[in-house]
Amino acid sequence: SYLYVHSDMDKIMLRLRDLAGMPRIYSLPSSQTTVLGQSAAFSVFATGASVLSYQWQKNGMDISGATTATYTTLPTSSSDNSAQFRCRVSNGIGSVTSNVATLTVNNPAPMIVGISPSVTTVGSSAVTLTVYGSNFVTGSTIRWNGSDRPTTYVSSIQSTATIPVADLTAAGTANVTVFNPAPGGGSSNAVVFTINNPVPTITALSPTRANTGSSSFVLIVDGSSFVSGASGSKVRWNGADRTTTYVNSSRLTVTIAASDIAVAGTSNVTVFNPSPGGSASNAVPFTINGTPTISDIQSLTINEDSSTGTVAFTVVDAETSAGSLQVSASSNNQALVPDGNLVLGGSGGARTLTATPIGKPSGLPTCCSIARAA
Repeated sequence: SYLYVHSDMDKIMLRLRDLAGMPRIYSLPSSQTTVLGQSAAFSVFATGASVLSYQWQKNGMDISGATTATYTTLPTSSSDNSAQFRCRVSNGIGSVTSNVATLTVNNPAPMIVGISPSVTTVGSSAVTLTVYGSNFVTGSTIRWNGSDRPTTYVSSIQSTATIPVADLTAAGTANVTVFNPAPGGGSSNAVVFTINNPVPTITALSPTRANTGSSSFVLIVDGSSFVSGASGSKVRWNGADRTTTYVNSSRLTVTIAASDIAVAGTSNVTVFNPSPGGSASNAVPFTINGTPTISDIQSLTINEDSSTGTVAFTVVDAETSAGSLQVSASSNNQALVPDGNLVLGGSGGARTLTATPIGKPSGLPTCCSIARAA
């Protein structure tokens, strides 16, 4: 009986010695947070008899080569998010496994260094926008004034997006950003994209001329690259804006006041598109015809039953050839000289008049008037 108890005590003492030599972890691995593409490090501190060996595990599976008290991951990918790591420490007596530490992999904050193109013109077709920078991820989205646009991930430094025609209908600027989703992530710096007004062109005016003294009229301006809106295209008369009606991108109308055509000469008509971009079109001349002139016809005294004979006078106009001028004659005393007895002759600038009175009355009929050909 004594020997039996002594033998059991030896076994107990031996077991106690074995337990005292087993590995024991004093410092456990802690959960880590890193940024996509960066590494994370986990470590344990353990004691025990003899030489200790370590084996790190990821999601319950041994990691090849991870056999020291510290394990540093490879550069992380999105699939590493929420991965669980632990370490098994062992020696010849036994082994112990640490708690689980969780790895959180955050998306980085993106940054833009440039865009291409950075400018276009109102009314252009859809634009394929290339954005250059850093920290782009597969879930990155290019935003146009804060609104997502369909995005294609090319690499961590390049993404593209299609900017539709609807985004390019008005002159101005748009802020381009890149947004990375959670975890982490966020919005990049903003880069400005400029939408310029086009430079307009005039191809035709209707009408192209008016006479001094005429009333106001509507001028039709045809061309290209006209733009709409409160700050759209403006027709200019000798460089001064006139109230303009936008019809479409190739036609504008404007009311020209009588005061604009009060003096004979030529006025320049242009169309101006405001900034950004824009500027003035080519100038097209509008002709303002002056009043034709007729030389004085001297007063004549003739005998009864005779005519004036041929009376010469001249006609002239600055804009119209003399041969195209229409001369008419009328009498203010039809009883003395009816209109039918006023005969005009001549050609070009040299014209003649013959007046033949009827009957015996006396008086002072007058004539004549001049006008351009219709």
